[in-house]
Amino acid sequence: MKGFTPHHYLEYFIVQDKNKHQIKKLSVRLSFLRNGGGFTFIEFLLAMTIIAVLLTLTVPLGIRFYASQQLDTTTEEMVQALRRAQLKSMSQAEYSFGVYVGSGQSGQYVLFRGGSYGSNDDEEVFDVSGSISFSGLSEVVFSRLNGIPSVIGDIILTSENGTRIININQAGRMNYEPR
Repeated sequence: MKGFTPHHYLEYFIVQDKNKHQIKKLSVRLSFLRNGGGFTFIEFLLAMTIIAVLLTLTVPLGIRFYASQQLDTTTEEMVQALRRAQLKSMSQAEYSFGVYVGSGQSGQYVLFRGGSYGSNDDEEVFDVSGSISFSGLSEVVFSRLNGIPSVIGDIILTSENGTRIININQAGRMNYEPR
């Protein structure tokens, strides 16, 4: 039966068995395409199974990649904020600048103007994903004109997918590395 039929259709087949008796067979088909072809239910299930397996494998990888990228981006932004505080301290003779991280906290860090975070004027507040926490140094203030940090050590950023360490040395140089 050729041609387009948008509905179900029945086909009768007359076949002969071994004893030359005629047997009528009834076949029900769905016709979705003009040529009468289409997908069988087994082919559809196989395609859905393959899609489900691929999603099961790739979604967790994508989530881990996103979280790792989020940690890398936050680390790079924090290094930039530290460098900006250092440059502002060196370029403005009347104020020193610093960055407050807050050890054991998460959610934000602050670039401030003044000798310490307690007596500051917030210049910029940076929001951070709640999945990233800080430890190590909680406050770094750079001296006026020469940009030397008030403390040396590490700021450690931690998430489920890893740890990044920002090291601040006695010359005021900032480096970061994955752990």
